[in-house]
Amino acid sequence: MLSAGLSFAVYVVAQGPILQAEVAVGSMGRVSALTSPVLAIASITATAVSSRVLSGFSPEVVERVGYPAAIASAAALMGVAGIALIRAARTIGSDRGRAVV
Repeated sequence: MLSAGLSFAVYVVAQGPILQAEVAVGSMGRVSALTSPVLAIASITATAVSSRVLSGFSPEVVERVGYPAAIASAAALMGVAGIALIRAARTIGSDRGRAVV
């Protein structure tokens, strides 16, 4: 939980420079006002779903398989999200007339 909270906090802090580079002047506050609550809701939902799934198993199974399964599912979800972001960036980059690597 410590590393998840730290990662979330680093992302929220790091989104400022990213948004300044990509968002039109005057709309950064609006974009931040939308993305931060969405990230918080996603984090809470993921925590609730994980705890609900793990609560259905016996303590022995959770102790043996729970942590690796949670890490593997989070890694798979992050991989899918990363691919979606790369595809979206390439689509947006080609719409603007510049190549995005």
